[in-house]
Amino acid sequence: MYWSHSLRDEQGRLQCPVLRSYVCPQCGATQDQAHTRRFCPLTHRGYTSVYTSVYSRPARARSAGRRQRNGRM
Repeated sequence: MYWSHSLRDEQGRLQCPVLRSYVCPQCGATQDQAHTRRFCPLTHRGYTSVYTSVYSRPARARSAGRRQRNGRM
């Protein structure tokens, strides 16, 4: 993530060159209307980022049927 610069100018226009060149895969917005998928108006409220920690998800059963906790059996 970029936290060292502001994304918009005083008039609200997008000034980040990286985000300005990005094209939203859901709605095609770019330039001044550019946004990531997380902030797309077409994204539903239940959207979960692919970067969500694996530890915040429920433990899944292993092939032996036992639950795995924190990477261990």
